[in-house]
Amino acid sequence: MSGSVLAARADRVTHAEMVIAASLLLAAALLLAQGVTARAGAIGVAALLGATTGAATVLSNARLQSEADPRLLGRVTAVTTLGTLGLSPLLFPLVGVVAARWGTEAFFVGCAAVCLVAALVAAWPPPPPGRVPPPPGRVPTPSGRPTAAAADARPTPLRPRTPPRSPRR
Repeated sequence: MSGSVLAARADRVTHAEMVIAASLLLAAALLLAQGVTARAGAIGVAALLGATTGAATVLSNARLQSEADPRLLGRVTAVTTLGTLGLSPLLFPLVGVVAARWGTEAFFVGCAAVCLVAALVAAWPPPPPGRVPPPPGRVPTPSGRPTAAAADARPTPLRPRTPPRSPRR
């Protein structure tokens, strides 16, 4: 919750990817510390971890929603929610198995590794603007007319799904 409040207080983040990557790197370090810290210190580490991951979550969700195609925003949000919240109860037994078999330290090291990979992905530079191929159907032909794919993608008038009913006799 505190990370969400901190991210909401930021008026404008110009380099969101680097902030997300830095937050994930800090989260990885805190996860490693969490695995080896005594109980009293672990509470403080957990509070810092919550603030760090909250900020990264808010920024990455805002970035995802601002970059997604508005027509697909509901689907993108649904898949993201499924991945973050819907699969959590299914993974809790796996956490228990890992903690019982190898200890909680191994679990926190695994979580830190996932955060490090996510930080590398977030910090990876995007391709140059001219190198990204445009979406299909949006490339105009030299004459300026739309391509065949764009013409096929045009909306058509709504047609009834079933044939009209015949009048009752």
